[in-house]
Amino acid sequence: MSFIALFVGMAFKSSKATIVTSFLLIFLTQANIGDFTMAGNVVFPVILTTISLAFAVLSIVNVESKDLM
Repeated sequence: MSFIALFVGMAFKSSKATIVTSFLLIFLTQANIGDFTMAGNVVFPVILTTISLAFAVLSIVNVESKDLM
C-alpha cells in the first residue's frame, strides 16, 4: 500500500501529499462500521495490492531519464 502513497507524492511533487495519502489509506483499511471492517473483507486488500503493483511499476518506469532531467 505504501506504493500508492509514494506514487501520489511523486505525481504532485509533494511530501505532504504522500503523508496525507498514507493516513487516508490507514483510515480506510483500519476503520470499522459496526461489525464491518475493510481489513476483514477479502476483495478490498486484493484491489489495493493490484493498485500498489501498478503504481510500483509506474514509479520506476523511465526513472533513469527522469533523474537526469
